[in-house]
Amino acid sequence: MLRVHPKRGWLRLAFLLLAGGSAAHAASPSPSILRVEEIRPGMKGYGLTVFRGTEPERFPIEVVDVLHGFRPNQELILVKTPHPLLDRAHAVAGMSGSPIYIDGKLVGAYAYGFAFSAEPVVGVTPAAIMLEELARPVRSVPPALTVAGRGGKDAARLAVHPIPLQFGSDGSLPDALAGLRAFEAETPRGRTLVPVATPLMLGGFGDEATTLLESIFGKHGYLPLQAGGAGPRASAASGSQRFVDGGALSVTLVRGDMSISAVGTVTHVGPNGRLIAFGHPMMNQGEVFFPTALARVLHVFVSQQRSFKIAEPLAPRGTLVHDRQSAIVVDENRVAETIPMRVRLHGVPAAKTEWNVELVSHRLLSAPLAFAALTNVLDASVSDRIPVRVRARTVLHLDGRAPIELVDEGTLDQGPGATAPFKSLRLFALLEAAFASPFGPEVPKRIEVDLHFTFGERARTIVGLSTPRTHVEAGSTIPVLVRLASYDQPDVVERVMVKIPSHLAGQKTTLVAAPAPALPRAFPRPRRFDDLVRYVSEARPSTSLGLSLTLPSRGLRFDSHVVDHLPASALAALQSSSSTDASTPFDSLAEIIVPVDAVLDGKAELELFVTERRR
Repeated sequence: MLRVHPKRGWLRLAFLLLAGGSAAHAASPSPSILRVEEIRPGMKGYGLTVFRGTEPERFPIEVVDVLHGFRPNQELILVKTPHPLLDRAHAVAGMSGSPIYIDGKLVGAYAYGFAFSAEPVVGVTPAAIMLEELARPVRSVPPALTVAGRGGKDAARLAVHPIPLQFGSDGSLPDALAGLRAFEAETPRGRTLVPVATPLMLGGFGDEATTLLESIFGKHGYLPLQAGGAGPRASAASGSQRFVDGGALSVTLVRGDMSISAVGTVTHVGPNGRLIAFGHPMMNQGEVFFPTALARVLHVFVSQQRSFKIAEPLAPRGTLVHDRQSAIVVDENRVAETIPMRVRLHGVPAAKTEWNVELVSHRLLSAPLAFAALTNVLDASVSDRIPVRVRARTVLHLDGRAPIELVDEGTLDQGPGATAPFKSLRLFALLEAAFASPFGPEVPKRIEVDLHFTFGERARTIVGLSTPRTHVEAGSTIPVLVRLASYDQPDVVERVMVKIPSHLAGQKTTLVAAPAPALPRAFPRPRRFDDLVRYVSEARPSTSLGLSLTLPSRGLRFDSHVVDHLPASALAALQSSSSTDASTPFDSLAEIIVPVDAVLDGKAELELFVTERRR
């Protein structure tokens, strides 16, 4: 509502009408735009953004020039922003998307700033290319997956292609950050003109989790800030209850007992409940389905390093449906699906032992955000720096499937506050497998994590390996002694009987003792999602000792099966180029897995010489 002062109101109203209307522009199906070819240096206009509260305010702009060929099929308009605040703040994180007008026509969105700039000059993304995104249809059903339906006719064809999972060459499982690391490896670096950073408001996060989030998101143009969580509900919030041009917008990545939200500005509210914002991508991930909300700006923090808006989300409203080169698109009529996550702590005297959050459902972000939430729970509840043994029971619920339960055990010599090992929980490998499954959509619906702590217990380290002699007879069974040391307990010796394969006669071999998970695993190429689940579920526990002998032969992995211990002639025949059954070779090992009553680390090796068997 426009409030009119009784004495000066009509004069101010006339001025606003002559200047092009109120600051908060109403939704318009097709706004009048000033195209790039009409832009000339020296032209003046204004922008709209929220400096405090929820109501957009004007700031003046002056065109410097047009930078052609800035992005594929995209120019960039350089403008000065002579304003008392912006003269000091220069480019402000959180102003991305602020609409820019000349002669009452939409020019584009405040979007890019120069690194180390000493003057208020920013880049504006042209309106025409942003408005094209406003009309782009949504093709997928959340979460966005472009694979055949589960069990569909294309499942077998898809299965013969490489699985897009970050399994190591030794069969090791991906961790919580594997997908994001792969994405970062493909992201170009070294740009001078970069998107104005997007503030990532962290509510309820401690120092360690904040540092983790900086390492995860900082290189993608986000500015993580310990700022606060969800603000008052819409009914209690003052100001606008709808998105407006120049208004503050929040994209919610985590909400609940802690929150993470990216803050930007609405460029234009179009027809049918759709709007464009930011003027640049979040991560350029195409179709995504993230919750969005109205936001309130508390303050613009001026910094010589990087100025930013401090803001908080208000009322949830709509879903981000497109993350594109020139803009993000929000549909106010959609409700985004999220992944509820519950973390419970056992065996610790924490004031709060149950935490609940909701995470965005996304191929790259769900696992890192889940790990960040888990790190924050531990940072807030059990930051003790004393040795501890942890038993982690995790349950992943996938749509249409029985819950998948896993149990992982480990020790943390620096205490539960040292959270890095938790990124290797098999839960995260399953999340990676679900989001990357080529066999059909596997939709994560809920995550449960129960952590059981036993304080004062350390891992036992494998420090020695011995046999009665180093020359052993082929086909014989020999005793192997593995010495396990612990910081504050007497050494323990595990005695394991190891059979020497007959075909090793006349060969040298290496006997290795290591925690069983450290031994490489051969796995068949999966033909359905159940194969991936089985492989992750059958990973060897850290409370088991593995002994292996290197064999002078290799094996082959085929779809659904493994052929081991092949001589060179058979290996060459099966790998014939005339075969359409693709296979992958691996080194053969003879293994023995022994359960022990402790978490293990360390490694020991011993070279053996195998003699002919006596007759």
